[in-house]
Amino acid sequence: MPVKDSKKLNDCIKKCENNESNLKIKNTKNDGNCFFSAIFRSLKAKNLLNDFYKCVNMIKSRTEVSFIKNIRKLIAENATDDIKNMFDNLIVISKDKKTFKLVINSLGDMNEVLQEYYDEDKYHSKYENEFIQDIQKSIQKNGNWVGQLEVDITINLFNNCEFEENNLYIRVCNNYQTVKKKIKKDKIENIFDRTIYLLNQKESHYVYI
Repeated sequence: MPVKDSKKLNDCIKKCENNESNLKIKNTKNDGNCFFSAIFRSLKAKNLLNDFYKCVNMIKSRTEVSFIKNIRKLIAENATDDIKNMFDNLIVISKDKKTFKLVINSLGDMNEVLQEYYDEDKYHSKYENEFIQDIQKSIQKNGNWVGQLEVDITINLFNNCEFEENNLYIRVCNNYQTVKKKIKKDKIENIFDRTIYLLNQKESHYVYI
């Protein structure tokens, strides 16, 4: 879940900087949109925003707020097949309450929708289209904390992104050592300048390098 206490958030950032003084940790919005805020700010810092818009055919956004709105919409539109697969899996998983709880806890704020379907006994094929629409609405909702589904779709957007024969890359890491290794490898492969780095220490708040 996102860190919403400003003192705790600042302490988290300072800890990041102290642990890895050679990595410049940059903060993001602290309103549930930190994942998308980190993407926007890191792309902007590396002058890659225009390339990104052209790569993914996304409406150009003048502000961070409009970027977050538009990329949430883009991810929701690209999520249909993944949501269908999720629903099929949940039909099976929902038969085991303990397993179900473990699974939905990794899916961000959309777990409220997943729990509602569980409580109303709606994990049946006839509710598939309704489920897809509800999850897409959840993805697009401003301030909703992302889960693994949104992260995976975003990574796929970058993986399929080419601009003038140059790819764009995103690294989403959960510890400093991984970030350092990724940066070192990317510099060797000469793609560091085309890569953005997001860090989500202890699943508390997304920042960027």
